[in-house]
Amino acid sequence: MSKTTITINDLSFAVEDTGGDGASVLLLHGFPDSSALWRHQIPALTAAGYRVIAPDLRGYGDSDRPEGADQYRLELLASDILGVLDALDVGSTSVVGHDWGAALGWGLAALTPERVNRFVALSVGHPGGYFGRPSGIPEDVLRRIMTERASGAGLRVIAEGLTADGVPTARGALKWSTSTVQAALAGQDAAKLRATAAGV
Repeated sequence: MSKTTITINDLSFAVEDTGGDGASVLLLHGFPDSSALWRHQIPALTAAGYRVIAPDLRGYGDSDRPEGADQYRLELLASDILGVLDALDVGSTSVVGHDWGAALGWGLAALTPERVNRFVALSVGHPGGYFGRPSGIPEDVLRRIMTERASGAGLRVIAEGLTADGVPTARGALKWSTSTVQAALAGQDAAKLRATAAGV
């Protein structure tokens, strides 16, 4: 896979961009990885007709590594990603994030929802899970609100498949595969997504 270099705010970012006319998918790696994490998913998503964009995030892989912890704040990382999308002339995209990339994806979806068509978080749950449940809302009502607000039936099924009575399970996490991510991005119906996940 070949990478291109994009300069944003005096920093250089190594970015894998498959190009093409298909819907774009932005893949955000976690710690301590690089875009090489997605080496198996990039060819599969490209073969399925997607334009795949996989940057090495600030401080990782072949991208620049500025000094100081303050250089790795979420708003700076989000600005980097938006700069990459702007440089590639991508207005909005589906986003798949793993680990720290999922946390960044949650930030992008919250800060710039007009730029995120769909979002799939791998290995990192909703930030609300880290700060507790809003007081006064029963658990079953909160779960229903969160699943209904999820974008498309596919994400609701993924949420159900990754949990047992609302608690994340290791077995659920193992159901993830390229085909499951493809189904979620395509917004496929619940039955088709369940069949895809069950076949893994």
